[in-house]
Amino acid sequence: FDVIRSSIAAVSADQRVQVLLIAFAFGAFLEGVAGFGVPIAICAALLVQLGFPPVRAAVLCLVANVAAGAYGAIGVPVLVGAQVTGMETQELSRALVLLLQPLTFLVPFLLVWMVDGVRGLRETWLPAL
Repeated sequence: FDVIRSSIAAVSADQRVQVLLIAFAFGAFLEGVAGFGVPIAICAALLVQLGFPPVRAAVLCLVANVAAGAYGAIGVPVLVGAQVTGMETQELSRALVLLLQPLTFLVPFLLVWMVDGVRGLRETWLPAL
């Protein structure tokens, strides 16, 4: 944790940018690799070490995980969903992309707003983009 925490802190001391890097970007990576709630636990702990209150860190990580959850654990939810519904895996995956793309675009802005409100959106819209 210390290496990741110090690396993120070196990139930016701005909590709005930190939440984008850890909860959204690193969390999506962990969701794809491990899934099953692992990114929420790890990323929330990292945010707490960076000075976020524990409950706020957990909520931010839960919100950040909304868009990546369907592809967790190397796509297991998509594979199981296709088997249960009888759909082709590619067909279900295409449908998920169409459903999740707007969320994937909006979640970073929501995270910045949750950390710092409208002022945060005005000041950090570019990193959120």
